[in-house]
Amino acid sequence: MFFRSGINSAVLKTTKRHFAKTSSALQRAARERADNDARRVPWQRLLEARNRYIDWQEFYLWVRSILEVEHRVPAWLREVLDDRCPGFLEEEGRAAERPTTKRPLHLSLEDWIEDKVFGATKREGWFNAIAYYATRDTRATRKPKVAGRNA
Repeated sequence: MFFRSGINSAVLKTTKRHFAKTSSALQRAARERADNDARRVPWQRLLEARNRYIDWQEFYLWVRSILEVEHRVPAWLREVLDDRCPGFLEEEGRAAERPTTKRPLHLSLEDWIEDKVFGATKREGWFNAIAYYATRDTRATRKPKVAGRNA
């Protein structure tokens, strides 16, 4: 009953408006930053890197889903990771020996991909443009297909 009062309704409306304005401002700032970063490279290189980023994100999400279901790294996945991400599991093995390391493997994989695959673009200052445009690509936003049906 307390939440249905006129005062709380007004506060809720004000909060929603404030959130919408803030969200718009953040989206605009992200777009401007991505546009500025994108100007650092030829568009063909940006397009190629964006497509590669989407491919790696698909791989990352695939690995993450397996890890979340299996709660371990199956032998066959270990082979795939060794092939696509040479050195990753060895680095993680050394990190796992330290008692303070309790970070989920999929988060470490995400960092590995950003650092090893896209490290040059980070150093050159245009990685944010890749990530920004990739998340707005139809490949990144479509629903996955499962057994020939839309999920």
